[in-house]
Amino acid sequence: MASNSERFRVKAGSHLLLMKNGRIFMLRRAGTGYGDGMYALIAGHLDPRETMRENIIREAREEVGIGIRKNDLKLLHVMHKIGRAEHGLLIFYWTTKRWTGTPENREPSKCSGTGWFDQNHLPKNTLPQTRFALSEIKAGRTYSEYRKW
Repeated sequence: MASNSERFRVKAGSHLLLMKNGRIFMLRRAGTGYGDGMYALIAGHLDPRETMRENIIREAREEVGIGIRKNDLKLLHVMHKIGRAEHGLLIFYWTTKRWTGTPENREPSKCSGTGWFDQNHLPKNTLPQTRFALSEIKAGRTYSEYRKW
């Protein structure tokens, strides 16, 4: 049996599907080393001692300056992202119909633009993982597996 230090690790994160009038709010990644120039949802990794809802509330505030209450979040989907790295990633996809503030780029070192996009006509430069997750959510599936290699 493998020791604890040799066991496979799974990290966790959250993404926010922020919608208004059939349009999805997305960010164009920049300067992160992953998916730069591609559009993605508001997102981030879980910090120590943070719940999944606290995670996406914090990320939404940090990335785009909006406020969300825990009870206004609805869990839509969970994706198990499997990659070549030494860890996997569980991604929780949330949505809300209520928030305070107007979404804007609050992290220009990590984001080179934002926009509201028709859910049926996403930008060509949308991250494949994001496109896949949105298609799974649209199909009503609550769980998916995404392999990146």
